[in-house]
Amino acid sequence: MLNDGNFRNNLIDLIDNPDNYSKEQFYDAFLEITERYLDEIVSILNYENYIIKQHGKEKGNALIEKIVTSNPAVAELEKNNAAETDKREVIKNLLAFTECDFGIDIVNGRDDL
Repeated sequence: MLNDGNFRNNLIDLIDNPDNYSKEQFYDAFLEITERYLDEIVSILNYENYIIKQHGKEKGNALIEKIVTSNPAVAELEKNNAAETDKREVIKNLLAFTECDFGIDIVNGRDDL
């Protein structure tokens, strides 16, 4: 459902129009999102482990912290999302940030992060 090449649009539709989806479709979406999330966690851990292996634990962790805090836009996004009570808006903010940050081409259908 979400992994058909229009992840962002499908996720937003799922959030905005929940009555259009069955319990099974929500469950399938949950599984797809969980798979993507865990895949990203594995990738991030791999990057972190490589950096630590190359630079040593102390310098590697310092470099990772520097990378994580290097973009002021991310800090602003996190601040805004922390104050937002509507989880749908938080998700939309995160999707919008990835679109701007990575230059995702949703005009031509390439929004499959």
